[in-house]
Amino acid sequence: MTFDKDKKRPDITILINGKEHDMGDWVNSETAATQSEKTLNWRESFHEEQDAYKERERENEDFAAGHEFNRHYQLNKKKRKSLTKRKKVHNGYAKKKKNMTNSPTISLNSWIPIFAAVIVGLGLGFSLLMYFSGQQESSKKALEAQTVNGTPNSNEAQAASKTYDLNQELYVIQAGVFSDSAQANKKIKQLNKKKVAAALFENNGQYSVMIQMSTNQKQNDQLAKLYKKKHISTYTKSFTIKNNNSTLLKNNAVASFMYKGKDLVQQLMSVIQTMRLSGGKTDVSQKVKKMTVSKVKWELPSTQLKTMSSQNQRDIKSFYNDLTNAIIQVNALKDDWNDQRGYQCEQNIIQALSKYERILHAS
Repeated sequence: MTFDKDKKRPDITILINGKEHDMGDWVNSETAATQSEKTLNWRESFHEEQDAYKERERENEDFAAGHEFNRHYQLNKKKRKSLTKRKKVHNGYAKKKKNMTNSPTISLNSWIPIFAAVIVGLGLGFSLLMYFSGQQESSKKALEAQTVNGTPNSNEAQAASKTYDLNQELYVIQAGVFSDSAQANKKIKQLNKKKVAAALFENNGQYSVMIQMSTNQKQNDQLAKLYKKKHISTYTKSFTIKNNNSTLLKNNAVASFMYKGKDLVQQLMSVIQTMRLSGGKTDVSQKVKKMTVSKVKWELPSTQLKTMSSQNQRDIKSFYNDLTNAIIQVNALKDDWNDQRGYQCEQNIIQALSKYERILHAS
């Protein structure tokens, strides 16, 4: 070891691995190495890992950039579609507006003759309607006048024939048939004494004594059993009242009157027979009310009867009176059934049917 006076530190030489080193230089180099280790840059030390890391960063950046591009592309695509659609609509509207602008216009002067033609047409149509309506009303009044004067129109007679079916299909309880009207009337008196309704029906020189008539066969058979219990000899059969009166249908008002009377007598038969079979226990108040309302609207055509024969006039009036009395009686019976009053009501009904048949058979 040597010592230099001019220097502050001694000049020391050391031998390491066969090489001589200055002590000062060696210490400085070791100190520098130590400092270098303290500030070691790992990215420089591990440059391969650093390169891979940068590569991944670039890929992520590329992916993010691509994703952002796609997102903006999709948004821009929707905007482009919306703009395209708006453009088409705008172009269509513009085209339509153009066409509307170019379409021919009708001036006010062109409308005036059209409007005038419509007014004239409506006025003409209304005038024709009033004219034909007046003609129709005049024709109707003329037909009515002809009917009152006894000279009915042939068309009116055909209309009445089609409208008013006066025939009746019935089931009857018959108490006997006689060739002599006196014997038939004697039988009727015998039945009346027993409080059994009966009336005379003439057909081809034969006189039948009927005690009940019905539109219901089952109801008719049940009634026959009641008379059998009273030891009254009867039998049931079907019976038709057919219109052979040619004059009757020529008078529209009389034909209508007889048609309504036919409906009333059928309602009466059904009601009184129901009450008879149940002893007045069945409630028939609604049917009686309906029938009574119909009777109020049913009026005798007194003026039009002048066209009928004297016998027809008497029979029609008798038919009306018998049904009127029967309806009055059935109104009393619906709340308080009584065999005696029941018999009286049945007698009026069977007499009305006898008159009805004689009216239709008159020649």
